[in-house]
Amino acid sequence: MMPGLTAQHPIIPDQSPSVKPILQSMAPSMTNDAQKSPNPFQILGIEPTFTTSPDQIQHAYLQKLSTAHPDLVSQNATSDSPALDPATLNQARDTLLNDEARANLMLQLAAGPSPKDKSLPDGFLMHMMELRTQIEEELQTDPTEARPRWQSWTNDERTKTIATITTLFNQIQADPTAANQIKQDIRTHLNAWRYTERLIEQLDPTYHPSTTDF
Repeated sequence: MMPGLTAQHPIIPDQSPSVKPILQSMAPSMTNDAQKSPNPFQILGIEPTFTTSPDQIQHAYLQKLSTAHPDLVSQNATSDSPALDPATLNQARDTLLNDEARANLMLQLAAGPSPKDKSLPDGFLMHMMELRTQIEEELQTDPTEARPRWQSWTNDERTKTIATITTLFNQIQADPTAANQIKQDIRTHLNAWRYTERLIEQLDPTYHPSTTDF
């Protein structure tokens, strides 16, 4: 077995270091706790949409960050609108810039199934186990050719998943009567997406399971 892929096939791979703390910090029900604990969209003053662009996020972040300067905090803080510290702004920006974390956040805001729901597409788990075996065999035979080819494939899969989830979020607004099923479909795609991200992480030549916390 080549370094970079492990033999374990968990039902749903753990969240990556960039996503795991983000999801752990989210309230169990964003829709109920929104006023008590502002979500990242509210913190940065952005309309909650999955298609929010990185430029929009960065622009809003820099605007908010300018008001978080120590010399301005006391001037801007009020009982109704407390000043936000840079750490809170950084966390909000990081959440929204991460496509997977932003999708999970949007699903929570829509009161959809939580990450505790482990649904996967029919036959997906067996397909992934077979795929991992194929990747491992090809990496053993010719890693110079196989690694970049599989990295390209996983990146393409990520792009396809993002496109699918974008369409599903749009469908929630277009057809509220089917919202519950659409939200379940989004959760299922998000669970499958985690496998793609896991493969991307493990195909990185610098990855080693003993030094990376998943």
